[in-house]
Amino acid sequence: MFAMRPVAVAASCCAIIGANSPDDVGYSDLYTDALEEIEDSVLDLQGEPIPDYLDGVYYQTGPAKWSFLHDHINSPNAIAGAGKVHKWAFENGKVTFTTKFPQVDGNMMPNVNIWLMDKNELGVLTDAAIITMIDPKNLSFERNMMVHKNSSSIPTAASAHPHCAEDGSYVGLRETATGGMGVFKLHPSNPDIVQEVAHVKVPYASYTHSFGLTKGMEGVDYAAIVRQPVPVGFGPPWSRGDNDSVQSLPPLFGNSHVHLLPMDNGVSGKKPLTLELDRFFFGHFANTFSPGPGKVTFDLDRQQEIFFARFNMDVQQDKAKRDAWADEHNDAYSTLTRYEVDLEKETVNQTKLFPDPATQCSYGVPSKWCEFDLFAFHPEDMGRSYCGFWSQQWFFNSSSFASWAIVRVEMCGPEGPRVVAHWYQRNAYPGEPQFVPRPGATDKTEGVIMFKTYEGDTGFSKFIILDAKTLRTKTTAVLPRRIPFTVHGKYYSKAQLEAGQCTPGQLEEKIIV
Repeated sequence: MFAMRPVAVAASCCAIIGANSPDDVGYSDLYTDALEEIEDSVLDLQGEPIPDYLDGVYYQTGPAKWSFLHDHINSPNAIAGAGKVHKWAFENGKVTFTTKFPQVDGNMMPNVNIWLMDKNELGVLTDAAIITMIDPKNLSFERNMMVHKNSSSIPTAASAHPHCAEDGSYVGLRETATGGMGVFKLHPSNPDIVQEVAHVKVPYASYTHSFGLTKGMEGVDYAAIVRQPVPVGFGPPWSRGDNDSVQSLPPLFGNSHVHLLPMDNGVSGKKPLTLELDRFFFGHFANTFSPGPGKVTFDLDRQQEIFFARFNMDVQQDKAKRDAWADEHNDAYSTLTRYEVDLEKETVNQTKLFPDPATQCSYGVPSKWCEFDLFAFHPEDMGRSYCGFWSQQWFFNSSSFASWAIVRVEMCGPEGPRVVAHWYQRNAYPGEPQFVPRPGATDKTEGVIMFKTYEGDTGFSKFIILDAKTLRTKTTAVLPRRIPFTVHGKYYSKAQLEAGQCTPGQLEEKIIV
């Protein structure tokens, strides 16, 4: 059992300890087994009342058991642990908390993302061609679903980041070992039917954690698939140690490529386009949109080395290694980069969006790099031109990787892209932010940001709610169980839960044939 660090006065000690303690206190706890479960525990909320528009459920997942891996892998990856699901349910100003392993032995591998499949099933996703279905109310395991139906060959991998279509459909990406990459839909009325809507034949399918999708593009929407030089045939990147760097993969895999695929199976006459890029790696798309007819823009976290190697346990549990890792791997910092594609001219231009940490993402002490990840957007901005986002930032005002903050970024101001608000607590390690807009607001920054954090000084995990514009703390609660490293999550309103889909209400499904 994990023992919390003793504190004399929990309410006031943290600021004092945080101000004088060394960097990264308790950071390794994020990668220590957290086996205890709890169900429907009412949280003791401190601060402001919960807004009445928070009436749904926030789900999050991530690894919580790594000990069984040490017998099989020399240097386990932090993301490879057995998955646990965390749930915050909002009702009448009250929040109840549940944390469980959906399988009895705790060895459920999916641990990357969460998606509402229908009224009775919540999908737990990873980068494999399988969706693990659990009960959205009690988080119990129900079944596994393969996404190889209606495919010419069996997929060996899939993206853990689906998109929500206008009709409430799940839009995902799957890859096959025989060299195919395709976008598919799962419809809310029948999530067991897999409908492929776009496909490209490639020399090899690559590991692709996320992909882009425009919304409202003139003529037809496009999917943007970046194929990086990490073939799926080499097995999941997290199964390899840091010594098995993807930079050392055979050079025949060459550069990265982008495949732009029309999302109508060719009905409109629009053709797919493939463009060769330079050699790079990435984990997350931030957003994709069309700035005008025949043009697609996508923003992603560009890296010189695949991010999985950075999250090997021997790196993350050693301060010197994690602080120096990017420098020692060809400046492999996550760099938010914009790619602007002209479909007619078949050209692409790329631009670093945050080249100057001193002016774009620092307060007081300069940040070492503008390393943003785990993005949150206003729902209306997904797939469309946007002027801001929220995210986690590493190296915040520090040369320490584990100096983590939650930041709000403006993209369209007169001074260009920059951080305009932040939440930071020394030796506290926040997870992915989740944005919930205030209904009826005309300002897209009105609403709340929620996330869990772990305080290394006190040993407490906490649930935090911030004002989305200022990132001022509104409400906090100490959680009755420690939550370790988490990956992605999703908030669903009461209307979405009742509809059983990612859009509220029953919409007419636009099935493409």
